[in-house]
Amino acid sequence: MQKMSHKLTEELKRLVHENHDNCVKCGYEFIDGDTSHSGYDENEDPQYVCDDCALILKETAVRFVFSPYPKTVRR
Repeated sequence: MQKMSHKLTEELKRLVHENHDNCVKCGYEFIDGDTSHSGYDENEDPQYVCDDCALILKETAVRFVFSPYPKTVRR
């Protein structure tokens, strides 16, 4: 497993936020407790991927233990 570089560009942070629930490569829907990986591929493009797609990362910026966003209750 690659060491994390902690290189977080604004573009990568936005990608992770906008795609919080799914892998951007295969569409896998993360479940509570999954590991998600953010980083950069061989073209330096930002990626947010699941375990199965993590091999595309040339550089791993940060790994996360996935937790779904809390549901908001409307009154």
